[in-house]
Amino acid sequence: MGSGKFHRGLPQSAPVNAGVFYGPHDLRCEAVERPRPGPDEILIDVAYCGICGSDIHTFHGSGGNVHNRPPGPRVIGHEVSGVVAAIGDQVTSVKPGDRVTCLPWMTCGKCPYCRRGAVNHCSSKRLLGGGFAEQVITVEGTAFLVPDAVPLTRAALGEPVSCCVWAHDLGQVPNGAVVLVVGAGTMGLIMAYLALRGGAATVIVSEPNETRRALAATIGAIAIDPRQEDPIGVARHHGDGVGADVAFEVVGRTQTIETALGAVRNGGTVVVVGVADPDARLSLSPYELYRREITLRGCLTRRNSFERGMRWLRHEALDSFVTHTFPIERIGEAMQAAIHGAGGKVLIAPNGAVP
Repeated sequence: MGSGKFHRGLPQSAPVNAGVFYGPHDLRCEAVERPRPGPDEILIDVAYCGICGSDIHTFHGSGGNVHNRPPGPRVIGHEVSGVVAAIGDQVTSVKPGDRVTCLPWMTCGKCPYCRRGAVNHCSSKRLLGGGFAEQVITVEGTAFLVPDAVPLTRAALGEPVSCCVWAHDLGQVPNGAVVLVVGAGTMGLIMAYLALRGGAATVIVSEPNETRRALAATIGAIAIDPRQEDPIGVARHHGDGVGADVAFEVVGRTQTIETALGAVRNGGTVVVVGVADPDARLSLSPYELYRREITLRGCLTRRNSFERGMRWLRHEALDSFVTHTFPIERIGEAMQAAIHGAGGKVLIAPNGAVP
């Protein structure tokens, strides 16, 4: 598919519509200058851009700034799928017309973290950002070709799926495991799906939102309402009386992290994927950590897992996780839908719905 359909006949000098973040609770659809790719850059006509939990934190003015995002008004959004519109003269990995999704940042390859392979902790990340727009710029090496059989709606899940793949790496889910997933937003749903398809015998999903619980049940998880059933008790019931082997916390609250810690067996692992308020503090007994030999790990985005995540995009079951799509002009409404848990993934379609 070529990129002309996305341009809708607009001359290259015409501005593009974008979601500009001015500050807490101030996100506007405005016309901005059309981006132009540099020598090593790729211009993408954005088909879809998902609203990430980190975008919600940004919208509320919380969640820290682990990626050194610039201050002041800026276009946000990073879960992008689309079609290459133009490339710089040094770009060789893609060509105009290619369907792509992309990493949201480029690492330096030189800092102490990059040299150790811990690229998600790179000291000099070059951020994408700007996905809530009709066009966005990314850098050579960050765009990945989308298979022809994968619709661009599903391709917009490439970035969150890659984060979940890394979380599963950290959790080291054994075959036949009992897994607890606390929270069934899009990341939690993907977590549960990967666990079920990756060898877990039982996956329990704890989620108060009825719509999200229903989505978890459709993929084969045991979906419970924590207001009605105790996740710790359910984990012990299915885990031979001792608890889950691995728990993934995908909410970002102290209470749900403590639930995950209480739900795993002695020697179990808890992976914290949810983004908590930077000022939040966890009540944790060092003695219990010692006595129970629990492994507690944080998970920051992804590490060398994007290409593996792309392979999961061939699974049609992921389509059910995308429940809402909004045009860029309704970005404020879209953000509210994501904040209030309208369902699964909320997508922005800056150029209208496309295949």
